[in-house]
Amino acid sequence: MDCALRRRVAPCRCGERLRGSVRKGRRRRRNQRGYPQNAPGMVFVFGLILRTIIPYRVFPDNLGSHVYWAAINVQIALPVPNAPRTKRFEGIIDSGATRCLFHASFAAHLGIDLKSGTQELTSGIGGREETWLHPVSLYIPGGPVKILAAFKESLPLAALLGTSGFFDHFNITFEPGQKRCVLDRIYYA
Repeated sequence: MDCALRRRVAPCRCGERLRGSVRKGRRRRRNQRGYPQNAPGMVFVFGLILRTIIPYRVFPDNLGSHVYWAAINVQIALPVPNAPRTKRFEGIIDSGATRCLFHASFAAHLGIDLKSGTQELTSGIGGREETWLHPVSLYIPGGPVKILAAFKESLPLAALLGTSGFFDHFNITFEPGQKRCVLDRIYYA
């Protein structure tokens, strides 16, 4: 190597002493810009974005057409430390759902007495039905969050991820042209 590459530590033939390492050079430039000395060990939350891209799932409907929706794998558990989680299951991202809604069999699996929770009457396409609210930990991309989830016995799918509990933790963009949903995780201090 010659001194033009600026990679030698010892003096080269021309007598010029070159920079010790690339890392020292970065540290020197960081200090000139005003970064703190321990910057490599710090996590800058403001610059941290966890982006998850979910392709739409395609399902045929009864009319000979197709229906698209975004679904993501999640887990739930009791909101206590080291509580056992459910296996991963698919939850549909539903901007029309007020809160996260799970099938009642998940409550039974976690050992939750369904009727001991707060009763809530929900209105939807199927009319008014009763659901039961219980606190759970929802494991989503970027880490778990504690939510108040509704459980319903006659839910025809595993889970609906609604505005209260799921949308609170993401900036969500539905991109129908590209047939995908983009989730940008929000971290609160």
